[in-house]
Amino acid sequence: MNNFRISASIVTYNNEREIRGVLNSLLDSSVKDLIDIYVVDNCSTDRTIKILQNTYKNINLINMKSNVGYGRGHNAAIQVAKSKYHLVINPDINFDINLIENLISYLESNEDIVLCIPNVHDNDNNLKHPPKKDPTIRYLIGRYFASRGGIFKKWADEYECKNTNLVRPFEIEFCSGSFMAARTETLQKLDGFDSRYFLYFEDADLSRKMRKMGKVVCNPNYYVQHEGKRESHKSIKGLQMMLSSMFKYFNKWGWKY
Repeated sequence: MNNFRISASIVTYNNEREIRGVLNSLLDSSVKDLIDIYVVDNCSTDRTIKILQNTYKNINLINMKSNVGYGRGHNAAIQVAKSKYHLVINPDINFDINLIENLISYLESNEDIVLCIPNVHDNDNNLKHPPKKDPTIRYLIGRYFASRGGIFKKWADEYECKNTNLVRPFEIEFCSGSFMAARTETLQKLDGFDSRYFLYFEDADLSRKMRKMGKVVCNPNYYVQHEGKRESHKSIKGLQMMLSSMFKYFNKWGWKY
C-alpha cells in the first residue's frame, strides 16, 4: 500500500463501555501508522472523555460544546482531514487487523468507487444486512412491523436486500453508516453529511449524494462486528428523532411509497 494517509472519525456520546473496543481495533490495524484517528465527543456526561484523555494519547479529540448529532459530529473531522480515504465508524464497532488494509486496497484498485461498506455481523456473528435500498414509506413500514410477518416481512426483506447473494462486491443504493470507507476528497466536495439530520437517515442521504459522484458498493468479502442498539424501537425519544429525520429525508428527496 502506498504511503498515503487514512483518517477515521468516531462520534461519541456516553460511550464509555464501547469506546475501547473500536479504538483498539484501529490501533491494532495492519496500517495503524497511516491512520489519523478523530474522536468527536458530543458532550458526554459519563467517563468517555476521561478514558480518551488518560488512555489514548495519539488520537485527535474534538470536544463539541453541545450534542450536535451524528452527522455534524463526523463533519467536524471530515472538514479537517488530510487524507486520501476517510472511515466513518460507530463507537460500537470491532474488526480484525487486516480489514482496513483490505478495504483501502480494494478502493485503490477500483477508482470509480467513492463509497464502500463491508458486511456487518452482530455479536453472535449473524449477518445484519447492511446494504439497503433507498428508503420509501413502504419499506419503513415493513421494517417496523417485520415481526408480524406477511407483506411487512416481504417489504423489510426487500429493503435490506435479503434476497441478494452476498458473494461478490455489488452496487447498492444505501450504505448503513455504522462503518463506511469513502474517498475523502469526495466527502469534502459534498460537505459531508447533511447537518439537518440529528440522527437517522443521514447515512441514506449521504449515500444518495455520493452516488452522483461514483459507485457505492458493498464488499461482502470483509466484515465488521456491530453491537447496534436500534434506539428508535426502544424509546419514545428515539422514535421521535427517527420520524423527524424521516420527514426531512422525504421532503428533500421526494415522498415515495
